[in-house]
Amino acid sequence: MKAVNLEVSKRAKPVGSKRKDGTRRKCWILSGIIPGEQYHRSYHKTRNSAENKKKEIETIWWEKAKSPGISKGDFERANLALLELENTSNLDAKKRDILFAVRWFVLQYRDTSGVGRVTEYIDQYYDLRKNRREHTQREGRYFLEHFRKGFGNFKPTDISSQELDAYLASMSCRFHRDKVLRTFFNWLSNSAQRMRKLSNPPLKENPFIYIERVRNQEEGLPEICTNDEVRALIQEAIYQNCVTWFVWGFFTGMRPGGEMVKFWNTKKFPQFGWNRIFLDCDNPTIQVPKTIEKMGTRNREIVIKPNLLDWLNFFKANPKKFPFPPTNRVKLFRAVKYAILPPGKQKEHDIMRHTFISNLYKTDGADECIAQCATSLDMIQKNYLCQILKKEAEAYWKITPNQFDWS
Repeated sequence: MKAVNLEVSKRAKPVGSKRKDGTRRKCWILSGIIPGEQYHRSYHKTRNSAENKKKEIETIWWEKAKSPGISKGDFERANLALLELENTSNLDAKKRDILFAVRWFVLQYRDTSGVGRVTEYIDQYYDLRKNRREHTQREGRYFLEHFRKGFGNFKPTDISSQELDAYLASMSCRFHRDKVLRTFFNWLSNSAQRMRKLSNPPLKENPFIYIERVRNQEEGLPEICTNDEVRALIQEAIYQNCVTWFVWGFFTGMRPGGEMVKFWNTKKFPQFGWNRIFLDCDNPTIQVPKTIEKMGTRNREIVIKPNLLDWLNFFKANPKKFPFPPTNRVKLFRAVKYAILPPGKQKEHDIMRHTFISNLYKTDGADECIAQCATSLDMIQKNYLCQILKKEAEAYWKITPNQFDWS
């Protein structure tokens, strides 16, 4: 089915309609296609005359072609729809007829006026998962709160898979961030397992089905730092005023996004921090109760090696200059890593923990790793057996404050 496609334009008349001075006369031309007839072209002295002729032709054609039950207004809108299909720059759509377009619309269209904002769905999601394990909830909140800052005021229907992929590519901890957001969007599309369905889900499909999952670093060998990289990171952290965070992470094996945060949040947890560090004894240790441990199942006792003892005494002598935790720790933690480490290591969030376990295993064995890091023998055998040489590990435990520029 073709549409009536007539246009009014102002042009010079054909040859033979010149004025006495040799210039051509101007007139209004009505030209275009009338389905079932020849190409139409007529000349008019005024624009009104051309417009009236156009309406007359469209009315006559409509009277001939109209079907019972179709109003003139509907017919005119259908005609405009045909013109859209004929004139579109989308070549795939241009090949289709209006019936195909309507059927596609009926299948794809949905009214999003009742769809809420992402921030509202995040709050509902938290409520649904309040009985999950504490570390699972904590991980979810960590990544979803960051996502809320950038996309909270959007509707889920307004966020494309391309935007989500770009967001993931620009962030650290891509595997874990992908895992959390993919599950959240599964719920928004009613495709999540073991979760209560939404009566009116905002999404028909999860946009993450178009985003490739990245390899979990834990499925291969985790990234660790060489001794030279450890020293370079600590030196850069001295310049950036966040050295306490890096020293603590490298020589205790705590997770920077897990136990370290709670351990040094002494306003909320006054019983932790220096109160759990025992320096003045024959075997100095750090106690990490299971209440702040990631899995929440085992208490840990970290042995303070001589080099860490030197660091802690050094920091404790000047607490104002070396606060725990440092100001802007999240921003500076990222800045220091990106300033020193190669691209493959920059986004490894737990790289300090992986480095600690790798070195501890080489000098103290698997039993000490299990006790001090609350990990398993299977994880140690899978990830940390062949990362470094013993002589490198021995040098690691000799990194002390006197090796750095404090000017």
